[in-house]
Amino acid sequence: MLTKLIRRSSSEEQELADKQRELSFLLSRLVDRELQIADLKTQLANFEGRYLQQVGVLYAELDEWNARVAELIAHVQLTTEARSAAIDARKQVNETDAAIHSKAPTIATHEVSPALRRLWREVLKVIHPDRASGEADRLLRDRLSKEASNAYSRRDIEALRRIMEEYKNSPESVCGEGVSFELERVILQIKQISTKLMVIDSEITRLSMSDLALLMAKVQTSSNLDFDFLIGMARDVQDQIDAARQQLEILTSATRRQ
Repeated sequence: MLTKLIRRSSSEEQELADKQRELSFLLSRLVDRELQIADLKTQLANFEGRYLQQVGVLYAELDEWNARVAELIAHVQLTTEARSAAIDARKQVNETDAAIHSKAPTIATHEVSPALRRLWREVLKVIHPDRASGEADRLLRDRLSKEASNAYSRRDIEALRRIMEEYKNSPESVCGEGVSFELERVILQIKQISTKLMVIDSEITRLSMSDLALLMAKVQTSSNLDFDFLIGMARDVQDQIDAARQQLEILTSATRRQ
């Protein structure tokens, strides 16, 4: 009987060791993916800011001129179709203006240093919520993870170090459980992390295939060819603005002659 218990204990300990290695591998992969998606979002936000500054403001101006043309036509023609077109054109002006003013202030402007990236990765490995051993531990990890993300966004390397030390010195970081319970917990952690990896990978794919990301890729490719794609877009929009302004002038002159 004792021999069976020893064998069972040894078997569980071996399985636990195997699962812990698997958990460590998945957690490292999860941290890499979280860093990847954070960097991708930062790149897209920075590019969106550049796009809005160089091209978006011109589209807003173009929408305004088009709206004036549509409103003048509606004033002259007095038809349902013309009024509807004028309303839609003015709605587009408001939507474009809202997009420009709501997105531009949120742009990140500082580059992430390699040292900061390494430290953030180390901090996440230590405090990641998926490694929690209990409810109190999870609450602490959740709080510190949010603080770590905010510190990373602020590029605050000292704050990240303080967060690391706070967790290492906390009582929640110390846990001692039986082998069976520990094995069950690790298996659940593996399941949670695997699910989270699937979600993050899906989000990375979605962001990478977004219109903004595809445009960013075009701009990056054009820069390698000594051509600024955004400047080309801006010139095209400016030509449309000039045409819309000229159209409005012609319509205004024709209306005055009537």
